[in-house]
Amino acid sequence: MPNSDQIVPVECSVDQQIQTIINDHVIYTTTDLKGIIEEVSPAFCERSGYRKEELIGRSHSFLRAPDTNDTLYDDLWTTIENDKIWSGEIKNIAKDGQPYWIKCKIRPLFCNSGNKIGYIAMRDNITREKEIEEYALVDEVTKIYNRRKINQDVSIALERYKRYSTPFSLVLIDIDYFKTFNDRYGHLIGDKVLIQISAFINTQTRQSDIFARWGGDEFALLITNSHSHQAAILCEKLRRTVAEKVCSTLQAQFDITEYISCSFGVTSIETDDTLDTLLDRTDRALYLAKERGRNRVEFL
Repeated sequence: MPNSDQIVPVECSVDQQIQTIINDHVIYTTTDLKGIIEEVSPAFCERSGYRKEELIGRSHSFLRAPDTNDTLYDDLWTTIENDKIWSGEIKNIAKDGQPYWIKCKIRPLFCNSGNKIGYIAMRDNITREKEIEEYALVDEVTKIYNRRKINQDVSIALERYKRYSTPFSLVLIDIDYFKTFNDRYGHLIGDKVLIQISAFINTQTRQSDIFARWGGDEFALLITNSHSHQAAILCEKLRRTVAEKVCSTLQAQFDITEYISCSFGVTSIETDDTLDTLLDRTDRALYLAKERGRNRVEFL
């Protein structure tokens, strides 16, 4: 009898052995032309937590994370329906409810006569890499996203606008007279005020929006799929609630008398905008809000 270190030969062809290795280690699926799953690898089942019988005959959409932007899948289908290869990163939800990330490449499948019969999707599990990346994109004090993250997402939104004319708005938010407040009450209380205000604004945004600490007492908000009118309405609502409800809550919580409010500078994407022109216009709108008395929303 061979010992445990020996490789025992198996009665199967080289092709069968290769296919077994692929099934066990490569996360892949094949679908029909409508995206209905026809075949899955055991590695896919292991990553998703679903049995093969639970996946066959279903669309990949049931694995989709709810915070995924529709434009990702619009781009995916536009690409593969034109017989091109689509590559990108997708966030899915496993059977146990936990999110996971995959790097995916989808290519069309053709029969011998040249007719397209479906698609094959090959995936790499990049969950750990995304977790590390997410950690690097979070502000240490407020635990919301940082400047690096929102710069990335604004750049993505710009590219999407160029390709699909998908509108968006950008907002810079400044806590009024925060330096004076910090000098009087100290940085410990100042940080707590930053945390409370950022937490409130974060809860008022949609999952598709990106809210981040821009630096110091300034924050940035990317409002996806929005025109100037919609952005202005949201910012006015945020301004009023901070000045009325959040202010009184913070005064009572930290026993302070200072009035707490925020100024908002808003702009929406325009033809031929670059990241620099967009940020410059938003910054000028914020400066205008502060110059005109603070605790107000200005749009450029």
